[in-house]
Amino acid sequence: MHNGNIALSPRRSSRVPAVMPIRVTSLDGAHFSDVCETLVVNAHGCAIRSRAKFDPGVALHFHSKDGRVTTAQVVSCQPLDSQNFRLAAKLDHPGNFWGLQSFPNDWTLALTSSLSKVPQLPAAARSSVPAPSVNSEPSDANAQFSKEHVKKVIVELVRPLHAEVTIMKEKLARAEANRSRFEVSLSSIPPELEQQLEQRLRQELGPKVIEEARQQSTRLLSATKTAIEEMAAQVQEEFRGKS
Repeated sequence: MHNGNIALSPRRSSRVPAVMPIRVTSLDGAHFSDVCETLVVNAHGCAIRSRAKFDPGVALHFHSKDGRVTTAQVVSCQPLDSQNFRLAAKLDHPGNFWGLQSFPNDWTLALTSSLSKVPQLPAAARSSVPAPSVNSEPSDANAQFSKEHVKKVIVELVRPLHAEVTIMKEKLARAEANRSRFEVSLSSIPPELEQQLEQRLRQELGPKVIEEARQQSTRLLSATKTAIEEMAAQVQEEFRGKS
């Protein structure tokens, strides 16, 4: 864990008192994973009741009870009572990760600004989204409303995928670091034994790793395609209802 201090940044969106369970998993190698409760939330972060103390700068993974996932970074962690800490965290991707039905107006600005940081969907995924059919030309007010609504839908849809990709990149980086340390330790092993170890690892672990990666990629792409189709159908129905 880091030992440096990170100053609290000015609050960019209004706080909302909210108590909800969130599974918090550390990404710094400490192997911490526990269900914590939020105290207050906003579009850029939250305060959480935690039984563990974290240093500022530690990367976290959040998983909501509704299945949403995202990553965050510890800003501060202060004693709350004799057994708990008040953990303040900043979301890597601002937005309504908390799934609140109603929230302050300045959250909408955070949702809109985060669109510029969202990666583009693959061409195959974009081609599977049908274009909405509108029988009559909407008024300026309806067009503006529809545009803002579609932006929110896209943000909510892409955020979990982006978070999963970030987590996969971090896991690959840690795996690469561990592999490098292992290669250094091989310098003291006789060449014959090194060759035997390398051959055995390739035979036993190679196919398993490839198959697991293929299955995870298939499930992720299937879930993403299904979610896109469902959200596109919902947006299309709303457009038709307002035409």
